[in-house]
Amino acid sequence: MWKKILTITLVCIVAAIAIAMGAALFWGKTPSICSERINEAKTFAKEKGFNPDYCIFVDFSAYSGSKRFMLYSFKEDKVIYSCKCAHGNDGSEKMEATEQSFSNEKGSHKSSLGKYKIGKKRTMNTIDGTIDISKLKVSCYEMHGLEKTNSNAHSRGILLHPDPTMTNIPTPLLPWHSFGCFSIPYSAFNTISKHIDQSEKPILLWAYYAPS
Repeated sequence: MWKKILTITLVCIVAAIAIAMGAALFWGKTPSICSERINEAKTFAKEKGFNPDYCIFVDFSAYSGSKRFMLYSFKEDKVIYSCKCAHGNDGSEKMEATEQSFSNEKGSHKSSLGKYKIGKKRTMNTIDGTIDISKLKVSCYEMHGLEKTNSNAHSRGILLHPDPTMTNIPTPLLPWHSFGCFSIPYSAFNTISKHIDQSEKPILLWAYYAPS
């Protein structure tokens, strides 16, 4: 009996390793944050009155099926939580974002790069201004762009919100797209919300594209 259990366990472990290696090869780039970006974010947060303990980094150069939305602790000097995150639909339906996947223009449905302030928490009214979901009482956070590349974020209705179709299990099979919002799994949204809601100062979010 124990031999069968051990054999099954070993097979599962080997299969998991094979899947992980295959996924890594398929995805290519692993979500990452360079030390220069971490230091810049830390300095920016302190000088501009943001939470000095945490920052959220979103590496849009990694596949949407990977955990590229990363909550970073400056105190612990490491990522303490990560999850999947959709990028705006550039019309290509690809899993990976490209240099053409970003825009600050209204109606583009594309993501915008740059630093953001995570604003007030409220319930979502519509999806892309057309689908009424107000009765569902879905929580979200308003996003305020702090740079030329994302200065229209608030007027575009860009939000940080949960996506009911997403799980936080890494997968190389499906692309995850939004209308420019930072859409993450419900479980991840609940975890991230705890940090945002407990923070006395706004938390900085930095979305970037660094393919190399």
